[in-house]
Order: sequence, then structure tokens, then C-alpha cells
Amino acid sequence: MLASRKWLNRLVEIEDISSQELAQLLTDAGHEVEGVFPLAQGTHLEIGQILTCEKHPDADSLSVTTVQLGHEQVQIVCGAPNVAVGQKVIVAKVGAQLPELQIKEAKIRNVLSQGMICSLPELGVASHLLEEADKEGIHVLDESAPIGDDPLVYLGLDDEVLDIDLTPNRSDLLSMQSLAYEIAAITGREINIQPTLNDPVVDASSFVLDSTTKNCTQFLAKVVNQVVVKESPTWIKQALRGCGMNPINNVVDISNLVMLETGQPSHFYDKRYFGDHLEITVRDDFEGEVVGLDGETYDLVKGDTVITSQNKPIGIAGIKGLGNSMIVDDTSSIVIELASFLPVPIRTTAQRLNLHSESSIRYSKAMDPLAPQKAMERILFLLTQYAQMDQEEQTVTYPKTLPVVQQKTIETSLEKINSLLGAQYTQAEVVEVFQSLRLQPVVNQQKMTCMIPTDRLDLVIAEDLIEEVIRLKGFESIPSTLPT
Repeated sequence: MLASRKWLNRLVEIEDISSQELAQLLTDAGHEVEGVFPLAQGTHLEIGQILTCEKHPDADSLSVTTVQLGHEQVQIVCGAPNVAVGQKVIVAKVGAQLPELQIKEAKIRNVLSQGMICSLPELGVASHLLEEADKEGIHVLDESAPIGDDPLVYLGLDDEVLDIDLTPNRSDLLSMQSLAYEIAAITGREINIQPTLNDPVVDASSFVLDSTTKNCTQFLAKVVNQVVVKESPTWIKQALRGCGMNPINNVVDISNLVMLETGQPSHFYDKRYFGDHLEITVRDDFEGEVVGLDGETYDLVKGDTVITSQNKPIGIAGIKGLGNSMIVDDTSSIVIELASFLPVPIRTTAQRLNLHSESSIRYSKAMDPLAPQKAMERILFLLTQYAQMDQEEQTVTYPKTLPVVQQKTIETSLEKINSLLGAQYTQAEVVEVFQSLRLQPVVNQQKMTCMIPTDRLDLVIAEDLIEEVIRLKGFESIPSTLPT
């Protein structure tokens, strides 16, 4: 899992902990961090504006530019095909260190060059985060980019990414929010709860939901009759890039952001696709070819879980949406999908199609049964804030009455904990650990009863609670004794 350090800072106060220290803390708590790497690299970088751009006198493929920086003008020879007068660009000044080269003042075909106008790949930005224009030439900043400022800060590329190798039993940590809770427990910090919008009782909906397969355990759908599709705010784009996803537009980005934040995938459809017949049926008996959002063709067979409308496929359940109902620039009304599927069928289809998306990675594991409702409330808040959401209809569900989720309880005792671990913890120490993990311990003499959060599917028996104690207290807290 890739986790943005800047996004984690928004969720839990860890500004004073370096990324390397954070990586060690997570590793010591059982979540091995395989590496920490910057989203982009480069020293002595400035935002500049191209004042003049002329053909090189001795090379048709080169241009000679004059660039205004914060406190000086420099001449730079540039070979990018898209360089032009007036552009705001990323300039590596003389002395700059980039991932694969150091910038020096030099003559290129007898013309002095005092720096370099950069593309994003030259700064080490991963190829899957690049837009098409960035793959062929220099990166052109928007007109509001302030000359002389740090371009990495301006673009939100001044981030570090933690590559965390999660254990199979901790699928809850495929959520940035759950990861933040874990870090808060390890460090003793407070979590910043993200705002949501209670799903209001609004106009009744004529939307019809059904499922003819046991692979779908619950499905939520909501019609929103007014949204505005535009560019996402900077913080959302930064959060997505820091977790390895490319921003698209505010509506699609909100869907992806909430998936990364809560661990619950969602999908948004353009309402126009449905026409006057608002209906979705989940099936596992469809056979045929479909075209995904990526433009690739996929061959579906019986047993694959498919989202359909009017007997036509609109999504490969839990894996990928299809291009026939995608959100586009002139989309003005949407249908929100949030669902729970059995993990094995999703994993089987993803493996057969060799299609491992961020969505399928999460759906291939057991998930919080309350995640769809939680994600819906977060989506509604973000759509209201950043997409001018209005005229939403009542959420419809399959089944019509969602099952009541009972939080489980697990009982243990201080005596059992110390006996099994060979430790000498006090009751106060153990209670503090359980409280930091949101387990709401209730103490009755020597017994402790913990209420297990619905996302902690790994906590099943008393020994699981005892493992949590030693995981957070650390093995060094157990006194050393000589064998007798």
C-alpha cells in the first residue's frame, strides 16, 4: 500500500516525526515499511516565465529562451517541442541536482544555457501519474503559478510516500483513515475526524435495485440530479498523487479519494445513461465482451459478478467501470453506487482478467460491513463542498432493509495477558492500549470486555487482544529472565 505522508499529516498530528522515524514505528508495530520515497526530486528549482523563444541558430530541434525567475533572467536552451513564449515553467537553476543529472552552465551548439526547463519525468515523477502532454515535453504550469516559488510545493509534489507491506489479516489498513488510527495509537496522538454529511431523508426515489446473485450482500444507490464537473481542489489532487493515483476531475476524484480514505470503493455513473428507466441489477450469468473505462476489451463469463442496467453491463463488479456510463465534462447528474461483494468471486474474476485495480484489491479481502454507509456520508459532504451537489434523492438499498450489524465483544483478563506474555503490565497500562485502539474496554474487577470496531475483522478471540497489547507495548517491555 502506498500512503501519502502529507495526507497522513492531515489525519493525525505527526509533523514532528520524520518519515523515516514513522516508517520504523510502523515496522515495529507489525506493518513493515518497505521504503520511503519522494514523489518528485530536485534542488534549486523555481517557477519561471518564458519571455522570449527563438529557434537555435545551429539546431532546428532546439529553442533559445529567456526566462524570468524570481530575482533574475536567464538564458536556457531547450529541446522540448512544446516550449513557447508566455508559459510558466519549472526551471532547474545552475547547481540543481535532479534524479539523474546535475545542472551546469554550458554551451549547447555554441549558445550559452544557464539552466534547464524541466519535464515531470526529469524530476522523477512516476509515469502513471503523468498526463499525455507531460509524456512528450516540458510541464506547463497554469497562469496563476507565482514566479520564483518552489514548483514542487506549488504542484503538491513535495510529498514522501510510504510503501507499506500489509499483513493479510489487516485489510482495514487499506484505508488511510484506519492507518491514521493505527499511527495515533502507536504515537499517542489524536486523530482528526473527517467531516461527513448525514444521509438526509429527501425526495423519494424511483430507482430500482435488485440482485440475482448471492455474490452481492448489499448495494446502496443514490441519484444526485445536480453536480458541477470541474478541476479538483489542490489538496485532493495532492492526496491522490501521493497514493499513486492520477487526478481526473472533481467528481471522479471524490470517488477515488473516499475509497483510499475509508477503504470502501464506490462508482459514479452519468445518470443520462439510464434514460427514464432507473434500474440496476447485479448478476453473475452474463457472457460477452465489454469495454472498460481504460478502453480495453474484457471477456466476461458466467460466474463473473456484473452490474447491469436494462440487461446491459455497466460495470465489472468491484473491479472496473465501463466506458458507456462514465463521468465526462458535461455530466450534470449522477448515480452513486456503493456495495459489498463476496471476496472470492471478485478475486477470481480479477485474477482471470489480470485486472488488479485499487477497487479489486480491497474487494478481494473481507471489509467492514458498515463501510458503504460511512463512505456515502463522506461522499455527500465532499460533493456538497466541491461539486455543488443539489437535488439528491433518497438512498435506495438492496436488500430493502439492510442487515443490522452487531458489534462483537471479546473478554480477557489482566492475569491471562500477563501469564501468556510473561509480562507484568498493570491494569492501567492495558486499558490505555485498548482505549488507543478504539476498543472501549469495560473493566469489572480483573476482567476486561472490549467492544470491537466493525473494521477490525482480525480481532476474533482473546489471544488477538493480547497480541495487540504486546504489539503496541513492544517486546522490549517484557522483562528478561534466566531459565530455571
